[in-house]
Amino acid sequence: MLLLGVGIIGMGALHPEKARGAWLGFGVGALFALAGLSILLQPAPGAPPGKAAALNSFFGACLFTIFTAILIWWAFYARSGGDRVAIGPIAFSASGRWAWLARAPVAAAAALCGLVTVFVWRAFLDAAEAAFPGSRAALAAAVILALGWGGWKLFRPAPRASFGSPVVEAALTAGFGATGTGAPQVHGTVGSSPEGAAFQEDAGWLDYALPAALHLDGTAALQVEVRAERRRAKRRSPFETFAAAGPYVLDSEPSSDSWRVKASAGSCELTSDPLPYGSWTTVALAYDDWAGRASLFVDGKRIETVPCKGLPAERLDTLRLGTWHEDYQAFTGILRSVRIYARVGDI
Repeated sequence: MLLLGVGIIGMGALHPEKARGAWLGFGVGALFALAGLSILLQPAPGAPPGKAAALNSFFGACLFTIFTAILIWWAFYARSGGDRVAIGPIAFSASGRWAWLARAPVAAAAALCGLVTVFVWRAFLDAAEAAFPGSRAALAAAVILALGWGGWKLFRPAPRASFGSPVVEAALTAGFGATGTGAPQVHGTVGSSPEGAAFQEDAGWLDYALPAALHLDGTAALQVEVRAERRRAKRRSPFETFAAAGPYVLDSEPSSDSWRVKASAGSCELTSDPLPYGSWTTVALAYDDWAGRASLFVDGKRIETVPCKGLPAERLDTLRLGTWHEDYQAFTGILRSVRIYARVGDI
């Protein structure tokens, strides 16, 4: 079991999607490794308490702590895709006012496991006191500090979008003009109103020629204020592109009662939870080459980050709004503000 745990940890460390695979591998591998160590250090029946018993209790407490953390994450932090929570092959579903029931079984298991974890840590302190008299207070303080620090690192709020000043900005509530670039080329028919630029399925799109000196393959962000509408006609594509600039692409994935953001920075893909039709949403795709990751923000809150090494070395010739390639993947909805940033904060 110990060797199995070490092997799973190694598989997680080598996983190509470090942000997901590594942490999952470390967590599951640590559970197996700690269980194996606990079995190896199990004292003989009737043996007096000693260092082996204290270590055994410590590994058991760590095992329950990791398991509790995984359950808490699944219950309250896991991306659910609406009202559905999936735990491996097991899924809980609900809808409407009873959507909280989808997470209730996992939350109950987390609470029960947390209660057991408290008693296991208490047993460790008793065993440590027996093996090392006078150590209870210091160990209790160390355990509390370690658990508090670990909980803060795991469950702290995600950072909010902070991109500085835009290098290109199109305020579409007063025509199609933009700063940092010239007037757009209008293809087909694009509606103009105080709400923004309206795109009606395959009616038309906008192309902005970006400055030749603008290279955003290292650190950049594409931010759009968007209101998606339900498409009336049959779709030619499962996705609709509402903004694209070089390797940065923001798509919508429509369904019957909601839509999701499908973002891509080169070959790195990110998705959002379902969003309602008819509501304004600020979507931002940010990439940091130095940190080697891309992040998706919805209404200023980071919702997903993926490792992303090296975007294609292409110049951003055009900022295209309303489609990806002519009328294929044409967008249905309104855009009121589009911004391109050359600097990003903590993503």
